[in-house]
Amino acid sequence: MEVSAPEQAKLMVARYYSSSLGRFLGVDPRDGEPVDPQSWNRYEYTLNNPLRFSDPAGTDPRDAISLAGLTGPGQITPEVCPLNTCSGLPPGVVAVGSRAYRRMEGEQRRLENQLVRLPAEVRRAIRKLVKASNSPSGADKRGGFHEESLVWGKDSSGRIVVSPCVPGPYSPPGSKTASTDFSPVSDAVLSQFASIEGFLHVHPRGDESTRFVQPPSQRDLDFVRGQAVYVVVGAYDQRVYFYDSKGVIGKPVSIRDVTKESP
Repeated sequence: MEVSAPEQAKLMVARYYSSSLGRFLGVDPRDGEPVDPQSWNRYEYTLNNPLRFSDPAGTDPRDAISLAGLTGPGQITPEVCPLNTCSGLPPGVVAVGSRAYRRMEGEQRRLENQLVRLPAEVRRAIRKLVKASNSPSGADKRGGFHEESLVWGKDSSGRIVVSPCVPGPYSPPGSKTASTDFSPVSDAVLSQFASIEGFLHVHPRGDESTRFVQPPSQRDLDFVRGQAVYVVVGAYDQRVYFYDSKGVIGKPVSIRDVTKESP
């Protein structure tokens, strides 16, 4: 399909969208969900329901209700429906243009910015770090009870440098959180850094009797400094969390979705 005028097509990260057609101009790179027939049409926008869903990335419709923390009928507030009117809107639907909708969209844009700043070298290392956290290390004889981490940045020529860190200490059964201090494995690698771009660590999976907190802990939030990217990977829930000093940015992303872009 061709578009004669450039202004008719809007680049939405993964593919172009035509507002006049109400359709994407390229096929969705992700397969449809078997339980959701609407997703089988790989040119449609937001499952043909733009009132409830948004898709700023072009590949992943987001439910405005769940993103806004609304759980069902009776949850609409004046903040969700401006001017205290929800005429024509089903209960629980976030009105486009409302403050809640703009806040939700803002969080999504922040999340997309964080994803863009996550280099391919770091994405490829995520599964290796999860596997290392699940494996024996030091006092963690079984695996699954210690953190693994890395730091990345750029050298003086602008190339990405990734530095693995020393495994975190063993956290015994019954613990809720583990820890790491991001101590580099090699001073030689650390000496290559001209700038620090981000920190990533894995929250361990534990076992049936011990489930570690998977999202960023208060200790993680307190560690945040400056404009670097901060990432927690949950070894148990298989989610990637971006965060700053105030908390999680947007919604967690599956490890599969983050790493599949890195061959």
